[in-house]
Amino acid sequence: MTHLSFPNLSGKLMNLRKLSMDDAATIVSLMSYEISKYLYEVPHPYKIDDALKFIKSSCDDFKSHKTIIFAIDYKNKSQSIKLLVGTIGIKNIDFVNKKANIGYWIGKQYQSERYSNRIR
Repeated sequence: MTHLSFPNLSGKLMNLRKLSMDDAATIVSLMSYEISKYLYEVPHPYKIDDALKFIKSSCDDFKSHKTIIFAIDYKNKSQSIKLLVGTIGIKNIDFVNKKANIGYWIGKQYQSERYSNRIR
């Protein structure tokens, strides 16, 4: 398989982009027990090392065509401020059988109707 560059998807109110190590602190601040209890193999309390490992494994898994995980950035109306509000991904990609799993999480403070209806 050939290696593709990571796609960035831009919408009117949201951007989906590659996670970066700079996102680790924000991910830690968003990962409350109320979020982590619904996610597979996510520890609580969630620490900076957990976020860094998650970001690194996301990058490694993309390179091996197993997974693609996007950061979800919410754009304000002027589009000058972008907030990381969660992640969305496709995991366990099976090209032979044409199946995969999809999942997402959004930080509790961004789960109001203002944000989450636009994400869904």
